[in-house]
Amino acid sequence: VVSNVPHTRNTRLITLKLPEDWNPSRAPVANVLIKSDEVKEDDGEKPAIRPYNPLSAKSGDEITLLVKRYGDDAKMGSKLHGLNMGDSVYVKGPNRQWTLPDTGDVERYTFLAGGTGVTPIIQAAEGILRKDLDAKVDVFTFNDTPSDVLLRHKLNDLVCVYGNRVRVRNFWGMLDDDYEERLKGAPESKVELMKTTLERGVAYPSKEVLEKFLPKPSDFDGRVMVIVCGPAPMVARVAGPKTKDYRQGELGGFLKDLGFDRKQVWKF
Repeated sequence: VVSNVPHTRNTRLITLKLPEDWNPSRAPVANVLIKSDEVKEDDGEKPAIRPYNPLSAKSGDEITLLVKRYGDDAKMGSKLHGLNMGDSVYVKGPNRQWTLPDTGDVERYTFLAGGTGVTPIIQAAEGILRKDLDAKVDVFTFNDTPSDVLLRHKLNDLVCVYGNRVRVRNFWGMLDDDYEERLKGAPESKVELMKTTLERGVAYPSKEVLEKFLPKPSDFDGRVMVIVCGPAPMVARVAGPKTKDYRQGELGGFLKDLGFDRKQVWKF
């Protein structure tokens, strides 16, 4: 462990030094598996294993992971949040998650990220923008409050580096009590903040938001693609559930209602 610093109220950025360089050419969008012999699965016997996405595929011999702690009883999250400099963890990867489309196959990409689902999406957006100089990318994130927006600096960097080829909108369900006060004196951001629906305390994309901001399936001669990453209920709501063995499954949800076909959608 090189560093372990707080990011938001329940997430930390943890940087690990690897025995060799991360090779993005092998897997431009990939995760790693973290194993801890000290943390057991629910059966009390098997060591816990969890997937995490590095923030960037261009990381050299260090990778930074965004780790969320889901409550006080979170097993792996609590373990990783408690790591100190010099501690070691088992890391396996990179494990390919998605193969980028061929150059020119897609003109407009739209990424929908719920919570920590933003990490593979940043990887994918970087890969697309470097590989296909004509492609344009929209990134929409969905969080409960503006304070919960993750990796805002990375999203802002994408806009700064790639200019009008990238558009980022962060949707939130409710304002923090001190939001207006914290805005005073804050550096200018190139990332938009917009209101969305809050259901059962969680901000999810609504059909109305998607209909308003997504391209139509027929736009750009059909060369559009929507990529969804987030909690399973969000993915199911937007694009239909993945199968039990984590395959894509049938297209469903709002995207099917809006006329997209299976080839135009990818579910992380």
